[in-house]
Amino acid sequence: MTAGLRFNEPLPLPIHNTISIGYVQNGLSSQFLSPGAPPWKDERGIEINSLFLIRSLLIQPVVQFYDNVGGREGRAVVVGFRTKLEL
Repeated sequence: MTAGLRFNEPLPLPIHNTISIGYVQNGLSSQFLSPGAPPWKDERGIEINSLFLIRSLLIQPVVQFYDNVGGREGRAVVVGFRTKLEL
């Protein structure tokens, strides 16, 4: 399952900006597990990002949260950013 929302121009800035929120859930069918293997849990992820357009430069900071990483118990956080220069 995948779902998401995008808000255009939510921040009162003189530059173009958007904020996006996304959710994804992955599951593995029990028919793909080896006999005797522990059951897999559904992996869930949430992503929050912003996109800022400053002249010809796109800057997009991103934060991702994961629960049951790889179908096992555990959590992870990924922080980063994407950039793109359009000439």
